Amino acid sequence: RRINVSYDIASYALAGSWRLTDSFALGLGVVYFDSMIQGIEGAYSFDSLDRFFLSNSYLAERNYENISYDLEDSDWGLTAGFLWRFSERWSVGGVYREGADATDWVIAISSGPLDPQYPPGTIKGIVVTPVSFPDVFGLGVAFRSSNDRVTVGFEWDRVAYSEILSSLSLETNVRLDDADELRVGMEYAFLDASPLIALRSGIWLDPDHRMRSTGSDDLTDALFRPGEDEIHVSVGFGVVFRALQLDLGVDFSGLVDTASISVSYGV
Repeated sequence: RRINVSYDIASYALAGSWRLTDSFALGLGVVYFDSMIQGIEGAYSFDSLDRFFLSNSYLAERNYENISYDLEDSDWGLTAGFLWRFSERWSVGGVYREGADATDWVIAISSGPLDPQYPPGTIKGIVVTPVSFPDVFGLGVAFRSSNDRVTVGFEWDRVAYSEILSSLSLETNVRLDDADELRVGMEYAFLDASPLIALRSGIWLDPDHRMRSTGSDDLTDALFRPGEDEIHVSVGFGVVFRALQLDLGVDFSGLVDTASISVSYGV
């Protein structure tokens, strides 16, 4: 089988916080998710049966079925968090981020003479499947230096990847485990600058969370193999005006690079 997939997942958030005491604050936000995942999976016969686990030519005349995946949906989610400064230099915070729900359309189409039961172009079946993106729970601690210029933080996030397979309600021979992400970051603030400028850097562990075989048969074992952990390095900066704060960050890894920007306004 040969699979080509394209995806575009965008989220737009609006959040606010309330300072209940001088040392404790709560936050609440709402997020709008706009998701698009499209793919085509072509099924091809093997060049010969004795080449089952070897490379295949994927000749057009050996293509007997195409399966299309089409997920275009939107959803709303909630975020919540807290921040507690329990001493002059130390603080702790927690966050919950709700994942989006979407609907996936899977359409199987006959495409060649190797599937003689159906003329080419025949829709053999349509499956409509709900899909849930994972929720995230996080907890972190930070230390600020005596001159207030340097802040060092550590964060632990628990990502509920298993919700993806659970939402499909399918009897499969694979599993998808939840994962723990560990992050360390540092910020240096130029307090004498006007506007105030802060430089940031960090590193974090993205643990392997690929679908993997439960060991039920050789074919599943060959197709769904464990991957490797990925190390990400990030850099960024922030600019703080009187009531307005602008932040920009870039995350680099061997698999994907990500850029993000945020705007905050205080009253």
